[in-house]
Amino acid sequence: MKRKILLLYNPSSGLNGNGKRVLDAVRILSEYNCEVTVYPIVPSHKLTSESILKGAEVAYESILVIGGDGTMNHVINTMMQENIHVPIGYIPAGSTNDFSHTLYQDTVKPEDICRYIAEKRAIRYDIGRFNNSYFNYVAAFGAFSKVSYATPQDMKNTMGYAAYVLSFLASIPEDINFQRHVRVVCDGIAWEGSVMLGAVSNSSSVAGIRLASLKDTSICDGMLELTLIPPLTTPLDLTELAGSILGGTQDEKHIRSFRGRHIELYFDQETLWTLDGEEGMPVTDIVIDAIPEAITIYAPDLR
Repeated sequence: MKRKILLLYNPSSGLNGNGKRVLDAVRILSEYNCEVTVYPIVPSHKLTSESILKGAEVAYESILVIGGDGTMNHVINTMMQENIHVPIGYIPAGSTNDFSHTLYQDTVKPEDICRYIAEKRAIRYDIGRFNNSYFNYVAAFGAFSKVSYATPQDMKNTMGYAAYVLSFLASIPEDINFQRHVRVVCDGIAWEGSVMLGAVSNSSSVAGIRLASLKDTSICDGMLELTLIPPLTTPLDLTELAGSILGGTQDEKHIRSFRGRHIELYFDQETLWTLDGEEGMPVTDIVIDAIPEAITIYAPDLR
């Protein structure tokens, strides 16, 4: 009997090469005796992850997603909220693909993912719960955090990652002065102060940047990493921070890092967050928890 696979793809993600990725995936999975049903994600025609996935657990054995980090965010939110537990596959097709860098460590090709589906080769990985929403790899606030969703889609499709770089450079004059006072409690350890940027992550890279503090991150250890960057008060601060990021060195002067399962953040005013690069809502009090082994995904063993 053929295995039934639901393939969701986002035609707006990345550099407009998803049509070929879809055809290749259908061909390879068909060769492995799979029956593939394809749905494009087109919100303007009410074709969303949320609407397509309802009832998927009954009709399909597996779900394959072709799209970017934002597409995956919508998929796992729907799966968690609809209590869907089928395994998923992910062929990254966005402009940055931070989540896939951790998941596949830059060595896995689309045809490998199709083979993992055919062989039922899967792992369970952790996600984060942000109040009543979920994220795969990062929840962030502050300076430059809006670049991922504020960059126009046509720029992303034309220029790829370079579009984010240009948006980042354009936002420096405004965002470099961003500050929020926050009180943090991470697994019982408290810290309080002003920050210009913060991120709770489950990834070895954020926005394509690989911080030294995230080097040993695992998406299967039941833990989340909290990174806070205090305000930069002098040009030298910016130079030192940029040097440590580009050089991949630990920077305890400009970067504060915590690691835990339960994180609480309390702000003195509403603060806008982004989840997996998608625009969130302004909040003042946030509770973030690691949800161990919440999603089953076709991938090589990362343990």
